Amino acid sequence: MIDMKRLLTVFLIFVVAVSLVSCGAEESFLPEEMDPVFYYTSGAGAWYTAITLKSDGTFDGDFSDSEGDRVYAAEFSGKFEEIEQINDYSYSMMLSELHTERPAGEEWTENDVRFVASPPSGLEVGTEYILYTPDTPVSKLSEDFLIRYPGSIDKGNSEKLGCYAIRGVFADGFEFGFFNLPK
Repeated sequence: MIDMKRLLTVFLIFVVAVSLVSCGAEESFLPEEMDPVFYYTSGAGAWYTAITLKSDGTFDGDFSDSEGDRVYAAEFSGKFEEIEQINDYSYSMMLSELHTERPAGEEWTENDVRFVASPPSGLEVGTEYILYTPDTPVSKLSEDFLIRYPGSIDKGNSEKLGCYAIRGVFADGFEFGFFNLPK
């Protein structure tokens, strides 16, 4: 006759072992093959926000904006959650975490340059973002979004986006985008 205590102990050890192995695996929600570096910039002026996005939704990055004798800057990390594939070429994701290395307003000097800690432009916790793949039909994207593309896209002549991009919308309705740089 099988000892029920022993059987239960073996079962619990098995469940714990499987749980530990599962916890160690990195879960992938976004395309593994995507170029992970994205930039948000106007193309004019001396500012940018850059992020390096991992397939599990975590990212790190930096922001810089020069104004006169000051540089507004941030080093940061964060996480997109609630990642869901919408269709063959896009994913919805919610910015759930954003952590900066320094608190906003902190000032410091390096190599005679005056820095001021600032929140990164284009990233706001609680905002929904859309990740587009290179196969996204350009006809499905707005002019406001495409104007931020660092290369040139002729909406009338280009059928597909050709790079990964992240679209966000500010509270006032203004669309903006983080794009992989054209190769």
